[in-house]
Amino acid sequence: MDEMAMRKTCPGGTVVRTGSLLWLMGTALLAVTTASAEDIGRGRLLYETYCVFCHTTKIHSGDEPRVKSWEQLLFQVSRWQKEVRQNWGPDDIDAVAHYLDDRYYKLPCPSLTC
Repeated sequence: MDEMAMRKTCPGGTVVRTGSLLWLMGTALLAVTTASAEDIGRGRLLYETYCVFCHTTKIHSGDEPRVKSWEQLLFQVSRWQKEVRQNWGPDDIDAVAHYLDDRYYKLPCPSLTC
């Protein structure tokens, strides 16, 4: 690829090398993926520590899933953590929801955090 093909002129006349843009986009995507993996790991830890004693895999599987949307999943995680007096914050609730979604539900997530 020649030097001119690797340059892009942005609004305002700034010239940026295309390779730099690709590297930056790739780095940003990796950061999002890593954060999601951390959320899932934290969610798994919380779930296996506080929830697995009452919840077997049967509760999350079967012919008819118990939750059908991301909002319902967040609601159920929030509801049950309160029921067992865990007092989790929003980050913990999200982490457990991410873990359950990754492991069982595979729901479409409307949030940028998914």
